[in-house]
This record gives sequence, C-alpha cells and structure tokens, in this order.
Amino acid sequence: MDSKTLLGYMPKYYVNSKVISNLNTTNAKELTIFKAKIESTLNQFFTDTTDTMIERWEAEFGILSNTNLTLTQRRNKVLAKIRGRGVSTISAIKSIAQSYVDTVNVIENNPDYSFLLDLVSSSGFPYILSDLYSSVEEMKPAHLKANYKMTSKTCDSLTIRTFLLCGEEIMVYPYQTREIETNGKINIALGQSQGAEIITISPKGAI
Repeated sequence: MDSKTLLGYMPKYYVNSKVISNLNTTNAKELTIFKAKIESTLNQFFTDTTDTMIERWEAEFGILSNTNLTLTQRRNKVLAKIRGRGVSTISAIKSIAQSYVDTVNVIENNPDYSFLLDLVSSSGFPYILSDLYSSVEEMKPAHLKANYKMTSKTCDSLTIRTFLLCGEEIMVYPYQTREIETNGKINIALGQSQGAEIITISPKGAI
C-alpha cells in the first residue's frame, strides 16, 4: 500500500494538499503493517506456510519440538504425520515420502515381503531422512520391510569455450630503394589450438 493508491480514492482537489499527503503517507505505512499481520495470521492455518505456530502443529500430532531443525524440516514432519493417518496403503506411504522429495515410486516385492521406495530429488537430500524412516515404519504393515533407493538429480548449465591462438611475424629488411611494392595473397587456415607463422619478405637481390 502507498500514499498514491490512497489518494486515488479521494476527490481530485486533494492532489495538491500537503496535509492529505502526510496523512496518506502515515496511513499507508500502518495499512502495510496491518496487511502483513493479516497474511501472517492466515499462514498459520496451513502446514506449508506456518511459522510462528509451528509448535502448536507439532503438539497437535504428538511431535517433540526440536528448535535445532529448520522450519522446513519441522513442517515436513507435521505434513508426514498428517498424510500418514488412516489406512496403510501404497498411496498413503507414497504421500508421506513426497513430503521430503520431489518424486516417489513405490515398488512392491510381495514374495520377499518388502517394498522399495524409489526417491528422486532435484535438490539433493537436505532434510533429516530419519524422520521419513520413522513415519514409514509407523505407517507400513508390520510384516513388510521398507527398502530405499535414493537418486539425486542436479540440473546445471555448463558452458565450454575454446579459442585459437594464432600469430604472425612479418619482417621487411631495409633497402636503398625508397619505394618497395609487394603483391601477393596469403591464405591462412589453422585448426590447432595454437599456431604461429613467421613470414620474411626480402627485397630482390638481398641475401
């Protein structure tokens, strides 16, 4: 919010008023603060955006608060708890894992009484995955073993540059005649990374 926006709601004869200008400047600052507080309050109602109320979310789901963790890690723990509630299914386990990585694929191995969680992340695995392991253990059937495969994909741009270093040296020896005229055509095409040529032009009759 700014003073010009507030002025737009007022009659035009206030445009040159210093009193109104000062009032609008002050009101704009207060309204900006007020708007930020409203947005902050609204953010506390959602797991992905909560910050000041993260401890209430943790208490709601029986999670021990750990201030040594980042806010993102604490949010993920709460989100994993929410997604882990209900019947144990492949989709439920997959939903829990998606709180920590970008892509999840659950591969069943019924003869071996296990399943594989194929986890793919484009930003590495910065979070504490022990929380993921614990959440999956709580959710999965007791007779099944959870195995993990982790793949970290990075998308970086790589620029490779190369150049050719060429050089020429042309030497013209002095001669008694004041005017020297030379005609010729030199074609140079080098493909190696470094190259050099020395061309010596001597007047006719010079040794």
